[in-house]
Amino acid sequence: MDEVGLRDDFFELGGSSIKLIELIHHVQAEFDITVAVGELFKTTTLHGVAKTVEHVITGRLPGSQPYVRFNEGRGEPVCCFPPVGGHGLVYRRFAAQLPGHELLAFNHIPGADKIARYADLVESLQPDGPCLLLGYSLGGNLAFEVAGELEDRGREVRRVIIIDSYRIARAFEVDAERLATFERELVEHLRRHAGTDVLALETREQAREYLEFCGRNPNRRVIDAPITVLCDPDNAAVHLSGAEGAWHDRSRLGTRVLRGSGTHAEMLDGVHVAANAELVRELLVGGEADVA
Repeated sequence: MDEVGLRDDFFELGGSSIKLIELIHHVQAEFDITVAVGELFKTTTLHGVAKTVEHVITGRLPGSQPYVRFNEGRGEPVCCFPPVGGHGLVYRRFAAQLPGHELLAFNHIPGADKIARYADLVESLQPDGPCLLLGYSLGGNLAFEVAGELEDRGREVRRVIIIDSYRIARAFEVDAERLATFERELVEHLRRHAGTDVLALETREQAREYLEFCGRNPNRRVIDAPITVLCDPDNAAVHLSGAEGAWHDRSRLGTRVLRGSGTHAEMLDGVHVAANAELVRELLVGGEADVA
């Protein structure tokens, strides 16, 4: 069937060509992507449209950016690094709770030079002024390393906010047990954010690449920027000074640990995302919160 026939088919199913064009405009503005009209006209269902948008955002189809922009132009930007799933969309609900700040939520960038490439991306999006970096889960480890790279380039990092990430103190190999642990985390995120338990092969391979990179690059540097850790309250002891996963000796300006809301998997979801976003908001405006 040609494109005209598909347009008619979409219309017969209750859709509208004009409405679809409007949808493309809103999707492109919301996710900072480019969606070819022909790609959306290849499907005849709302589910198919959603899958096309998903494939652009995650890089299966051309048009994606290496980041998703939320709250564009609404205040000081915060660069957010992805968890093991590698998709910036995990920060969507979090961004909705921080309307006074623009969030630049990065997607997965593959390769051994990912730290330098993320630093390039930060500088391209924020060429001047101090930088704010935030990361959830393995994204916290990545945010820390990128902060060090930016400082090496002479940039000021105002703060690094780490949401429930253990510091990787020594190199490790990704064995089947470790990969299975992170795959369970990925499935949980998919269930919460996409309503599916299906872990796609490319997502699984992306997770392995991310894990292997982190295993080869333990967090051994010391940075100038202050570090604030929001932790799963049930695991607070793991983050306190002296624990192997603690960040306390990694910042020359000090490290603080705050009790977050919810378990690790829940911290960016449900009733917990609002509480954790409020802690971050207080940090961004210079407020204080209770130390774990």
